Amino acid sequence: MAIVIKNRTIGEGRPLICVPIVSDSLDGIKKECDDILKKPVDMVEWRADFFLRCNDAGALQCVMDNIREKLQYMPVLFTYRTAHEGGEESYKKERKITPGRYFDMIKYAADNLKPDCIDIEAGRACDKDMSELISYVKTRNIAVIASMHDFEKTPDDTYMQEVFDRMDRLGADIFKIAVMPNSGKDVLRLMSFSENAKNQYPNPIITISMGRLGLASRTAAELDGSAVTFASVGKASAPGQIDAAKLKKMLAEFSLSDDNIYLVGFMGCGKSAVAQELGRQTGLKVIDTDAQIVMQAGKEISEIFADAGEGAFRDMETDVLREVSERGGNIISCGGGIVLRDENITIMKRYGTVILLNAEPDTIYGRICNDDKRPLLSDDMSVKHISDMLRERRDFYDRAADIIIETDAMTVDEIASDIGRVME
Repeated sequence: MAIVIKNRTIGEGRPLICVPIVSDSLDGIKKECDDILKKPVDMVEWRADFFLRCNDAGALQCVMDNIREKLQYMPVLFTYRTAHEGGEESYKKERKITPGRYFDMIKYAADNLKPDCIDIEAGRACDKDMSELISYVKTRNIAVIASMHDFEKTPDDTYMQEVFDRMDRLGADIFKIAVMPNSGKDVLRLMSFSENAKNQYPNPIITISMGRLGLASRTAAELDGSAVTFASVGKASAPGQIDAAKLKKMLAEFSLSDDNIYLVGFMGCGKSAVAQELGRQTGLKVIDTDAQIVMQAGKEISEIFADAGEGAFRDMETDVLREVSERGGNIISCGGGIVLRDENITIMKRYGTVILLNAEPDTIYGRICNDDKRPLLSDDMSVKHISDMLRERRDFYDRAADIIIETDAMTVDEIASDIGRVME
């Protein structure tokens, strides 16, 4: 049973890449959020135990507000990891909290911070108290990840089975085990356990073999059924986390479906023509997001803008992008403004490689000046207006792009061939 959290499906298809936010100050957290936007990240885990003012309710709220503002389309997992399970508070003895205080922290987060998910350490209390806490959080429409960590060893399969059985009884939405391997056999045993568990439980599971030795459990998460794999953007929160961009490439190598090739850029940069030629050269299917929207809506894009407004069109664009991305192995030509939503960038970076086609304003004007189906230029078809719009979108394009190709002096065939070479 997959769980959908803020348009992210957990437990179906490719595992989500989650990265921790671990700075000890608000300014540091803001910087982390900016860095996360440049990486192929699906969700974030705010490790509140790293935050120096974690006992200050106002400070916690301020941090969550800033995370939501900067990462508005990303699910946020709230975690306060205790010393018992390797949390940062183990290095700050004066901040250790009792089980009762831990329960209060979780309830406060559910009532006030309202993250999309909360991690609850399943071993903190008896079944009755833990079940009541999980139920309390779930009644706030917040998903619960029940977790267990062992930083010394990989327990035997019977013990891990009992842990998952208990998490199931407690009513958690997602079951998580993170353990330390002492040999390659430990890693393989955990992955085998995970592959069996994914077929046994209806809920999504997360299994991690920590440290460098356990890297295979992170990179081959799709094969063993782990629904989320943890990476880093800067400082890691657990042994073995690697950079999110590097992990994304490694996940693609083990993926059960092929990556997509996304062509993005301003209108008139040649996306549609290049996509068709690239499709001819590679044999891959070509999908045009604008054409898909027109087909589904039964009207031209200019009519959608006129009848429903740009916001409605952007909603349709995101829905179409997510739908076609999940198919895998396609060349997807995207509308010029698709990068304006961080959610769209996240989807593209999760499912493939994003290629930005660039062109100068004069070049673009020469290509589209006689096209009357460009609603954003209908009131001002000029080089200056095109230049102004390009300037406004430049940061979005740069953040989305994995590869940038300057197209001004190139033919369609040359651009497609260039893409084919860099993708080899």
